[in-house]
Amino acid sequence: MTKIKVNSSSCNRVFRYLVALSIVLVTICLNVDKSLAQKSVVDLSSSDSVKAGIVPLLGYTSDLGLVFGGMVSRTDMRGNVQPYRSHLQTMLIGSTKGHIEFRVKYDQTNTFGTNIRSSISPYLERIYDANYFGIGNNTPFSSTKWKNNYYQIQTVSFGFDYKGRKPLYEVKGSSRRLDLLFLGGAGYEIPYPGNGPKKFKISEPTGYKGGWVNYIGTGVQWENRNNEFIPTHGNKGSLTFKYAPGFLLSDYNIAWYKASFTQYFKFHLIRDVVVAQRAMWNQVFGNAPFWRMAHLGDDQTMRGYPYYRFLGKASLIYNLELRTWLFSIPSLKIRIGGQLFMDSGKIFNNKENYHDFFGNFKETFGLGGAMSVFDKDFFVRGDLGFSQNMARIYAGIGYAF
Repeated sequence: MTKIKVNSSSCNRVFRYLVALSIVLVTICLNVDKSLAQKSVVDLSSSDSVKAGIVPLLGYTSDLGLVFGGMVSRTDMRGNVQPYRSHLQTMLIGSTKGHIEFRVKYDQTNTFGTNIRSSISPYLERIYDANYFGIGNNTPFSSTKWKNNYYQIQTVSFGFDYKGRKPLYEVKGSSRRLDLLFLGGAGYEIPYPGNGPKKFKISEPTGYKGGWVNYIGTGVQWENRNNEFIPTHGNKGSLTFKYAPGFLLSDYNIAWYKASFTQYFKFHLIRDVVVAQRAMWNQVFGNAPFWRMAHLGDDQTMRGYPYYRFLGKASLIYNLELRTWLFSIPSLKIRIGGQLFMDSGKIFNNKENYHDFFGNFKETFGLGGAMSVFDKDFFVRGDLGFSQNMARIYAGIGYAF
């Protein structure tokens, strides 16, 4: 039996984190409108109402295996506040590969009666089939080693992220606005390489013993989409900076920034087709743990490569999707759609990468489907991506970007 040693410093940090998280959750509960308790009947047919539902989740992904669980969603649309007054989403899933994930996201448009929109997301996650391939844009890959779990590791993480948005500029009657961002969060992650020969054991990258990354940050966000969930035209851009200093009990003194711009437009070819494209740059400074480095390889970056296939100090990503809704069943409030996509990206980790800025990009491509049930803004998505190494299946809620 393996003995786990826990020192007093670790206990103190866990205790401080739990206290902080408890305060946040209590604050959320106290800030929920008390008038909800007085309503026993909810009118779901009105746009000025409360919409709630429980959605069972069942699917398959290459990284997680057969996924099962459920999600509870509640949206308060009262008061004609755009896009809503508040939105609460709770998700609990497990998988046949040992993946466990619990996430809560609470989004409130006018926090404590102010014009600050707040979103807080506590999470707990165990990834059984995570990976470590090394650092750089050209780390080798062997199909034989992949099948023998040479790259595989397990990770356990928990924490929360907060995002506040205060408008600096907005046009009434329009979605056009520029927000100042207030960012913060705390997170603990620890990897477990498991038995047998492993790339992770040989390399022992920064962060191989686990630790805390607690951060504060700021930034700006431009919003000009016609819809946050299923945009068909407009654009969105953001520039964020985060810092994890020692005085926040972070085990890694690091900083990172991210710049992202997304554009949407549509054309008609038999039916309406939406073109969505995104360019994103991510840069990390300091001796960052491997799980906080810029990465390529998941459903949000490059679909088709294994999870965290490439790691480095910086990444440049371009994503392109063609999206359309194919048919609907109005009586059941169901819509079926599809998408084609292409992802391209590169890791920058040394001078040669920067000198050859536009060379040696990785590319993936694929197709997928989407289905909305009851609420057109809520839908599940599945993607099949192909890369130089393999093909991967993904499932998620909403579009990737």
